[in-house]
Amino acid sequence: MSEEQTAKIAPAPSRGARTRVSTENRYPVYNLKDSLLVAQEVKNQGGNACSAEQLGAFLGYKNTTGGAFVSRVAAAKQFGLIETVLGRYQITKRAEAALFPVTPESRLRALRDAFLAIGVYRQIYEQHTGLQLPEEFGMLNLLKTRFGIPPDRAHLAYRVMMESAESAGFFNSRQGSRTHLVDPMPGAAPIMSASPAEPSTGRRNEPFENRGGSGGGRGGGGEELDLDPALVGLLRKLPKPGQFPRRNTWEAAWKATMDVLYGDDIDGEGDTS
Repeated sequence: MSEEQTAKIAPAPSRGARTRVSTENRYPVYNLKDSLLVAQEVKNQGGNACSAEQLGAFLGYKNTTGGAFVSRVAAAKQFGLIETVLGRYQITKRAEAALFPVTPESRLRALRDAFLAIGVYRQIYEQHTGLQLPEEFGMLNLLKTRFGIPPDRAHLAYRVMMESAESAGFFNSRQGSRTHLVDPMPGAAPIMSASPAEPSTGRRNEPFENRGGSGGGRGGGGEELDLDPALVGLLRKLPKPGQFPRRNTWEAAWKATMDVLYGDDIDGEGDTS
């Protein structure tokens, strides 16, 4: 398989079980910036409705059956920037907002959502909310051991992920330093996994301190917190006592998440009459 073909990964299967490849465990081999160029050509040259042959010509490919073109289109679809309608490529609302934004915030949100549309990226973001990313060696090991990426593909997967995170603004708050993945949307609600349960960790019922949290009265001490990942992510963002510069934002995010998960019936206490 060439480096330009679409790669698929899956967590290591249990004994006797076969790995099932799904959208949740695929990763692109072209970054977000390259994928935006695909959507831009579909819109500008194709009039937002073009065939594979036309798109291949717009992008300068000699044919549309080779791995390079197929992988390029696949990446744009994985980021949610183009879709196929009646056999022709069209850009999505997300791509429209990224390429022709009404406001700077709409572009930022579209790029952020494109990055998080990749299951592997979203899981890595969720697992490192408020935490420093491992050094390159550690990240490569994580991609290989946790996500099952072949050793000869890990460098490509890592490079594409970090380039995409930069394009999406996840390094903006640290002046481009690639040490933390920080949500680029100020005051945004916590990002909740698209999976029914916490993605492929098998750690939902572990003590909170063992999930990467620092304890310190926020689930430390070894007690088990059977919480939704969205609430866990917010708890991890709690600073030390006396250091809470964005308390109102955090409280609003917590309330919004509680409303989504449990409803907003506070006074009625479940009264359905």
